[in-house]
Amino acid sequence: MKRWMAAALCILLAFSLTGCSLLDQAYGRVGEILWQLQQTFSAAAQPENQPEPTPEPRWVELESYDLVEQGFDPFIAATEEWLRQGLQDAENLSWNIHSLHLTLGTDGMPLTLTADLYAYRDGQFRQGCRMEWDAAVGRLHQEVNNVGTLMESDAESGADNTENPNLRPDLVAERLRALPCDDLQTALGTPLAVEFSAYSRPEAGQTVVDMANDPGGFDLALYQAGQYGKADGSPAWMITVRQTEDEDRAGTRTARFCFDPVDESCWVGNPELYAQTDIQVTNEGHLFYTRDWGENWSALPSRFEGQLAECIEICTAITRSSWYVSPQPDGPVGFVLGGNLPVVVYSMDGGATWQEQDLGSYPHKPDRRALCGAPDGSLYAAVGCDWSMGAGGGTGLFRCAPGAQSFEALALPAELDEHYPICGVTAGGSGEVIISAETSSENNWPALYYTADEGGSWQALELPWEDVQADGVSFLYRVSWLRQQEDGAWQLCLTQEPTAVKGYDWCAVFTAPQPEGPWSFLSTGQDPASL
Repeated sequence: MKRWMAAALCILLAFSLTGCSLLDQAYGRVGEILWQLQQTFSAAAQPENQPEPTPEPRWVELESYDLVEQGFDPFIAATEEWLRQGLQDAENLSWNIHSLHLTLGTDGMPLTLTADLYAYRDGQFRQGCRMEWDAAVGRLHQEVNNVGTLMESDAESGADNTENPNLRPDLVAERLRALPCDDLQTALGTPLAVEFSAYSRPEAGQTVVDMANDPGGFDLALYQAGQYGKADGSPAWMITVRQTEDEDRAGTRTARFCFDPVDESCWVGNPELYAQTDIQVTNEGHLFYTRDWGENWSALPSRFEGQLAECIEICTAITRSSWYVSPQPDGPVGFVLGGNLPVVVYSMDGGATWQEQDLGSYPHKPDRRALCGAPDGSLYAAVGCDWSMGAGGGTGLFRCAPGAQSFEALALPAELDEHYPICGVTAGGSGEVIISAETSSENNWPALYYTADEGGSWQALELPWEDVQADGVSFLYRVSWLRQQEDGAWQLCLTQEPTAVKGYDWCAVFTAPQPEGPWSFLSTGQDPASL
């Protein structure tokens, strides 16, 4: 059992040594392997002003590679060579581990290893990647992988993207070293799966081994009786160990070892660092969403992944404006998906049951998509496309009321002909709805319309754009939120998302005594809805 632990620790410690030369004992044959890797990964110089290439997934042969004797330095060196083909300044990287999975054979040696990593330079996020080791064939697989607390887009969205001390490889190694390895093998049998994930944390009341009071061993009967500790729901850094044949991960054959975070303020779930509601889309085409600052993630049902793939292919991204996740556990969740035929996929009961509905047909690509929730539990969806010669344009606004089973189309302002699609929608707590619509290409500001009777009547809103421009914002695009303050005043936020490179960095907030106005400029800054 000690051999697998030594091997596992080698790879984790090697991650933290990135940027240093290989260990002395790894020279010789390993140096030749890395030279071959360098030739494999070499690419022609890119023309000036061309985007940097993204390394392609590939298998890399590592002949006669002994995990125990040679360690794992060559793994990280090969990964850096690979990343250099898609990154500038790829020297002297440091790493965070998002997830780690070891499968251990009956002899205690690793059969497979999968690690999702984040590379940093000077503490700032550079790239996510995945490394997979298959001992049977002696091969290392590397690919871009942005699943986790950071996605590649986060580097441009204003989200926190700094290195997290709770996910350092040397910390993971230290805590793996603290596990009672031999006792686990005796109690649980083999093969074993050893897993760590940045998202993992035990639920309140679950049986755990509290490593703050290290028991120095492991007895299955004592564990089942809760003698080693019970989770109280507070932030906990966790490693799980289970027998691979045990499909019931919540069962008694899964042992949870819990440690205190090194820096609790940087732990997943801290409202100061993470958005309460957020989504992630994996490279494999799966969508996950959270409503508790990233502590727990739920999956979009797999039957909708075809619509998700069509949306990504046609529109290139699932933007913040085109999904909604209620912060309430039983509140609505929805996504505007589909390609040339847009579809809203939604749940009105927190994800317990799901439905889908077409949102009409459009003369060409409907790439203006918006979805928002109202405090009363309603969902509002808007879809549209711009006008083109010979084909025209189109837009539509829809509402699903609390307890309703479908979306109904709402009447639009008379001024919204087929030339100007809706690009944003937001709703207040008592039926107030404000939409933003695109204007001519010469105009840097959207047109805004307000209704208090579900589209029965609309009123154009006037906003002081000159005051916003004087504060350094050159344009705004869509409405982000509408809120009534404790003193009765209203605030309205507009943002540049999703047209700007850093859409969440610039927004403007306006205030008025009532939604009809008159509106005055309040401030610019980051959109609080995105923090």
